[in-house]
Amino acid sequence: MADHTRNAFHLNQAKRYAGQAIEGRSKAGGTWRDDPVIAAGITHLAEACAEHMGNIPREVQVKYPDVPWQSMADFRNIASHSYHRVNLDIVEAIVTDDLPALLPQIDSMLADGI
Repeated sequence: MADHTRNAFHLNQAKRYAGQAIEGRSKAGGTWRDDPVIAAGITHLAEACAEHMGNIPREVQVKYPDVPWQSMADFRNIASHSYHRVNLDIVEAIVTDDLPALLPQIDSMLADGI
């Protein structure tokens, strides 16, 4: 698979998971964290988004300094390997603030043909 095709795949997957996390949080409302299944699902979708963003090569990442690459990697590592440490306040901020801001950045990268 060519690099641009591989990158586009991962960016589109990240965009899909981000959108699902945002939509799920919106549908669940303010009580989403009271249901452990919904909380786990939303957390996993945010984690999956970060996983796909982490598959973008470093030489491409440096071209987009406004994307919070390291923060996404840090969150993904905690959500994947130390899930007992996941803070739902942080997940809330990621889903309500960070992911909506990430979507146009992903669109820009896709438009640039990375």
